[in-house]
Amino acid sequence: MKRLSILLFFLPLFLPGRVVFSVYKGGFLNTMGIGYGFGKICPYMSLEGAKYHYSWEYRYEETVEGTRVYTTGEKLTGDLFFVIPGIGIKWFMHTPEEMKSSFYFFLVGSKVFAFCSGKYVYHWAYYDSMGNVTGEYSDTTELEEEDKESIEEFLSPYLFKAGIGGEYFFSSSFSVGAEFGIQGFKGSSSYTYEYSWDNTTDTYESIFSYLFGLTFTRFSLNFRF
Repeated sequence: MKRLSILLFFLPLFLPGRVVFSVYKGGFLNTMGIGYGFGKICPYMSLEGAKYHYSWEYRYEETVEGTRVYTTGEKLTGDLFFVIPGIGIKWFMHTPEEMKSSFYFFLVGSKVFAFCSGKYVYHWAYYDSMGNVTGEYSDTTELEEEDKESIEEFLSPYLFKAGIGGEYFFSSSFSVGAEFGIQGFKGSSSYTYEYSWDNTTDTYESIFSYLFGLTFTRFSLNFRF
């Protein structure tokens, strides 16, 4: 992908055409793209981004004859950041012309880069028969680096988009478009844990992989310079 991006950057030096800036609305995320159109072909680079907040909580309560005597729990909260660069190409059926429409096929390859942050809050408390707290403890720890790496690996798949679209050219510098296609996700993650005791080492490994596809539609505004 890096070599293709460099090639696209230097295309204007060798082929006559126009720079195309596009914004896409719809699909899974809003997208920005910049490319170089010459004839019926328009290779381009795209960029998507997102931020999500997540929360997971576990609670346990112990009662004796209906009276609460002990509670414990932990809560994990944090943020996920996604940066998704990509490179793609459009093949128009007809050379774009002012006040006319043209259909095209498109193909895009992207890579998700996920960044995770988080912290655990652990708490326990004891109660007397009147419900008063007799002892409690709480602690906050950052998400362990190994857990962060496992989450980031799992949420960093390769993406592939393919489909058909069309643009209507109101002028030589502006057009609106729409696309319909399928988007594929391919990723994997693994987690290894070792426990040693005496002269023995136990190794536990968990591997998960996924591949699935979803259809999408989106609209675009395209500006040519």
